[in-house]
Amino acid sequence: MTVSVLVVSKTPHRLNRLLSSLEGAYNGPDNGLEVFCSWNGTQAEQGGIVAGQRFVLHLISQLPYHFATNVNGLARRATGDALVLLNDDLVLDSGALDAALQALADPSVGAVGGRLRSSDGRLSHMGIAFDPRHTAYHRLTQLPVDSGPALKAGPVPAVTGALLAIRRQDFWPDGLDESFRVCGEDVALCLRLRSQGRVIWYSPDASGVHAGEATRSEVAGQQACPEDQERLRELHRAFLADAGPRDWSVEWSALAEESDYLRRLLLAAPTAQAELEFQLARARLELEELRSHSQSQSRTITALQQLLMELRPA
Repeated sequence: MTVSVLVVSKTPHRLNRLLSSLEGAYNGPDNGLEVFCSWNGTQAEQGGIVAGQRFVLHLISQLPYHFATNVNGLARRATGDALVLLNDDLVLDSGALDAALQALADPSVGAVGGRLRSSDGRLSHMGIAFDPRHTAYHRLTQLPVDSGPALKAGPVPAVTGALLAIRRQDFWPDGLDESFRVCGEDVALCLRLRSQGRVIWYSPDASGVHAGEATRSEVAGQQACPEDQERLRELHRAFLADAGPRDWSVEWSALAEESDYLRRLLLAAPTAQAELEFQLARARLELEELRSHSQSQSRTITALQQLLMELRPA
């Protein structure tokens, strides 16, 4: 399966880190990978970009910044069997791209997402779920990256476009919905694929460190958009209205798994607190014993010194 990586960037150092990590994330043939970058930075900054050794980098100038429009423009130029959307503030782990492509080899899978973490080892993405108000959210964010459900591969309601693998033939003819002003097009894509009978798959081995909206936060007008969020809620309501048992199972399993794990954490919290208090109390006792022992030794030393003084010849 040949691969086209699509990335939008305006910052050389972020893009260079991503490109460098691709060398170890993909272990397929050298001619099996191409990278397309929608470059939103300046011409002068473009000179600081360092291309990888194992793939061809195509820089396409596309202004202004708009994620869906920029990615669609790249996808029209791509030739790979699979498209992999990557954020430029991502550093992939070894074998991460291979894991995503392996999951995508299943013909029932429409898109694959991965397990992303912050620089301090906390979860930032492990699949997207919807709350009872139909609001999309990232599951178990800020918990340790090795938290139980995060290590389990399986179907999820949606995945983030920060790392998303999809067959090129499934991406088109619609591509990403460019009517979203800021965000939501990745989740809308997942809902479209599910309405066509495909599965959205979460692969914990497709992993990496993600700074989280680093590029978007630097672009004016790219902060949270209530209109996008409300539109996504409507799309999810409409999707569920026609959903079959399998899709309902995916929705409720995602919520139940998260709820059960958080409940277990809460139940374990008092035990952990009690253990901590016990350890602190034991430490206080040991400190007190050490202090008493020290005082006893001090008294003994004082008595010996006094005895030596008495025994010393006049």
